[in-house]
Amino acid sequence: MAIYFLSMINTSEAKGYRPKEYQNFDDLRFVCDDDDPNAVVINIRPSLSDDELERAIITALKVKLAGECWWLSDKIKNELGLPKEQTTITARIGEADTIEVDVYNFGESLSDQHKAQIVNIIMTAARINNGEIIKKVKYIFIGKTDKQNELTGELTSGEATLRNNYQAIQIYPHGLRQDKHRTGLPSSFEATVAHEIGHVFGDKLLADWENEFGWKKVEQAVIAPGGRAIQKTTSQPCVSDYAAFDPAEDLSDSVAVYLLDPEVLKRIHPGKFKFLEAHLPILSEVVHVKSENKSGVDIKLPSIDNTVKYKVTRKKIM
Repeated sequence: MAIYFLSMINTSEAKGYRPKEYQNFDDLRFVCDDDDPNAVVINIRPSLSDDELERAIITALKVKLAGECWWLSDKIKNELGLPKEQTTITARIGEADTIEVDVYNFGESLSDQHKAQIVNIIMTAARINNGEIIKKVKYIFIGKTDKQNELTGELTSGEATLRNNYQAIQIYPHGLRQDKHRTGLPSSFEATVAHEIGHVFGDKLLADWENEFGWKKVEQAVIAPGGRAIQKTTSQPCVSDYAAFDPAEDLSDSVAVYLLDPEVLKRIHPGKFKFLEAHLPILSEVVHVKSENKSGVDIKLPSIDNTVKYKVTRKKIM
């Protein structure tokens, strides 16, 4: 049985103030260091002149870093803006391992219920495989603008697949609802967060899941109401109508129920429960969880070291 010790800290009530600006490329200094094993590796065409080479190196570094560090991406910063709230959740597993997830809220203030639900999911997910999988999620974005779901054509609740390079999931305003979820779970918000984390858990399980639960490629793709082409189908029951669209959604909805109410999944879909229990056993004990809330000028934005070391390979690009 896991024992949880949860402490809640509020470090700022300065809601009328904005946090500092994001780190940007003007703040960075690029240094070539072929001997540093941690240096950023970029590939440049060997035929460039010295002037062209310098420009190509800077461009390649900016593209690479913007693809790995969301706060350096103009596209992401323009979409999200500056966060209004930050909740840092720290979970210590056993005696040593620590997991830290930063929740950045760019929209309306989260209720205490929302924050407690995120903490509950992180605590549960941290008990799977000694927290190795949930460590891949470093950020949770609470967005300020809704978007259309490419399967249902309705408003979407969350997204993980487009944020994987940034180790982040995003919850949209539509996903903040506390009504009943499509899986039958009591909170749409809590189930949405668990579902998006399910996509992270499902990365290495999807092929086995498809084989185990009868997902087959269709002869001719069917266009879903939201516009996405449906490539696979199954005759086996799913935990929700949405899960029946796609094996990845089937797995993620099943993971959501497994994380939040495993006895329900065990009762209604024993095969799926046994699969997840075998691959994602909930074993580790989280002995301490701390949740720290910040707002305004106290928000700590992510950054990298201002000195970026890099090394260049001059391979021919085919």
